[in-house]
Amino acid sequence: MSELPISVDKEKCTNCSLCESSCAFGSLVMEEGYPRFLDDCRLCGECVKVCPTDAITIKEEGTEIEFSDYKGILV
Repeated sequence: MSELPISVDKEKCTNCSLCESSCAFGSLVMEEGYPRFLDDCRLCGECVKVCPTDAITIKEEGTEIEFSDYKGILV
């Protein structure tokens, strides 16, 4: 199972299951009262939108630019 950039704060989660019912792809299941994201999660963010306690977050991966690769370029 690959590590998805999405997480659940179990202290904020109220086990309401709104996230599970909002997933159009069936990629989220409630397990032991908390959401678990399956490998086919498309990171659409619908579960984040419907969560009333903001317990679900998607970590945005930043893109780092290596400027040393751009030698001799005038802008």
